[in-house]
Amino acid sequence: MSDSLPHSIQSGPANISTRPAEMRDVSRICEIYNQSILTVATYDIDPEPVDKRYQWLLTMENSNMPVIVATNRNEHVVGWASLSLFNTRPGFIHTLENAIYVCSSSKGIGVGRLLLKKLIEIAAERDTHSIIAKIDSSNTPSIQLHTSLGFVHAGVLKEAGFKFNKWLDVIMMQYMF
Repeated sequence: MSDSLPHSIQSGPANISTRPAEMRDVSRICEIYNQSILTVATYDIDPEPVDKRYQWLLTMENSNMPVIVATNRNEHVVGWASLSLFNTRPGFIHTLENAIYVCSSSKGIGVGRLLLKKLIEIAAERDTHSIIAKIDSSNTPSIQLHTSLGFVHAGVLKEAGFKFNKWLDVIMMQYMF
């Protein structure tokens, strides 16, 4: 871990490590993402097919955008995370958006923290000025995670999403380098 990071970051859970995602991870990445369909972690409503996730990973690789996975001691993927452009307009080139998904059986043990810590380290190496997180206002664990690693509240998009037959507010959080 780099001492030059502007915010204090603790290490992750024992026996969990991160590495760049590989094509062999796509079906598990898709499975973990689809678990979130039943929650407000994503505003997608229908499960995503694996072939769409393969295309996504290829696009991310071709765009030099990082996708990482967290694995247990058996190399089983228990979570994944990515950084992407916040906006494709040239003036936003130094602002990235993060995504973090943890399998339901591994929540609450520090996997998300480990993934977000690694994303911050990767972003710090890339001439990034800020990272944006868009989080459903009822997703308290994600808000607390981001806050604990130095993200600050940057605004609310009122009723920006619609899922489960109700309007949902989106909290914008920002990490500044």
